Amino acid sequence: MGKVLGNTAMLEAVPPRCSFASSKIGLDIHFSIILGDTTFPVMEMIKWLDTNYHYIVSELGLEVKIAYSSYKAMEEYKETKEFYIHIVPVLVEPVSYLLLSKPAKSVAKTFNLLSLLNSILPSYKQVVIELWQLVLHGFNLMNRLLVMLFTHKQKLTISLMLK
Repeated sequence: MGKVLGNTAMLEAVPPRCSFASSKIGLDIHFSIILGDTTFPVMEMIKWLDTNYHYIVSELGLEVKIAYSSYKAMEEYKETKEFYIHIVPVLVEPVSYLLLSKPAKSVAKTFNLLSLLNSILPSYKQVVIELWQLVLHGFNLMNRLLVMLFTHKQKLTISLMLK
């Protein structure tokens, strides 16, 4: 599964229109998000700049409940460690995750997704602590956005939230 979709599952950030009512997003929900079905309308997939990489665009808003459920990379790491295979878990960092998302249908298109940073940071903190305890040699916070791509307003919002 993609890294952005992995973060959506980790944060349980499924839009209300998908009527998700579980405490953990499993493979069945992953595939429903990607392919759509009778209970889940398909979520948008978009191409990353001019590459062949595509990702599922998260739909975020004030009504999307954020709660840390689990992080698939930890389960995969434990699984591969049993076979003496060393991998480096990758986590899309919070600002990139928010900027790769779009406002949910229930909020204005002008909704500032960075305003959700404080609501997702506790979940990120929890997963970073768990990853650090599990993976002693480190892990990778995937930053797919260059600072040069941030607008002045986004840079200002990030700096204010990180103080």
